[in-house]
Amino acid sequence: TMDRLHSAKFTNFGLSGAEITALGVIVGEQTELFRRMALRAGTLLPDEIDHIVAGNAAKIVKEELDTGKPLLTSNSNPLAKWLNMMLVATTSSHPDRFSDGKLVIDPFAASLSVFDYFDIQLSTESSAADFINQQSCPPSLGPVGDVWSGLRGVLQQAYSTKTIKGILGQAGLTVSKIGYTGTYKGPFLDGADRLVSALDDDSRDRFVMGCIQEIIALERSKAAQTSVEAESLESETLQRLQLVLGRFGHDLKAFGVEMK
Repeated sequence: TMDRLHSAKFTNFGLSGAEITALGVIVGEQTELFRRMALRAGTLLPDEIDHIVAGNAAKIVKEELDTGKPLLTSNSNPLAKWLNMMLVATTSSHPDRFSDGKLVIDPFAASLSVFDYFDIQLSTESSAADFINQQSCPPSLGPVGDVWSGLRGVLQQAYSTKTIKGILGQAGLTVSKIGYTGTYKGPFLDGADRLVSALDDDSRDRFVMGCIQEIIALERSKAAQTSVEAESLESETLQRLQLVLGRFGHDLKAFGVEMK
């Protein structure tokens, strides 16, 4: 048994030498839209989620397991985390909908069931529940609105105007109010500065948090396309973001990113 464990390696399709490997496939017209949403949502889930998913998997395949305590693991990629929790939440409340290995349901509607699952199942899981409830602004970060000036520099150096516009919009800024419609980054970000400076402290904190999460999701998506581990990125953009956060006493670890 120990020899098998030492020889096991993670691959793109599971764990080598595993008795059972389950894969999830998303199919549909809005797959790309759902993938982007799920990737961002998955970055907010704590590591405790992996234990919940593995425990649920043990119940599903219990008839296939030998005597003794099985070793189970699940994909910790943010997108996989969200998809797994969506499956866990849906099958827990509606087990009849999952038959022949297929779950025919709108994935956006099914995602809402994840929050219901947290309310019911994680009420006693204080560490996981606290983590999720505090994601609007983690205590380890405190107010982050003051990071905007440095964050602007990261955006300007790393991305095109189109990408920056998408990041700011997803983070909650009404970019249509900026007025500038050209492609130069400087004038566009000057307009963004005026809007951000008009926000109250709480709104600015939430907006900056959103920007940081969007950047992380974007860099993780790039890393996934090049088979780089999402939890230990060496992205130059994230390195610069880490430096900016550090100047204000913050750290990317609060966002689940461990820099090499």
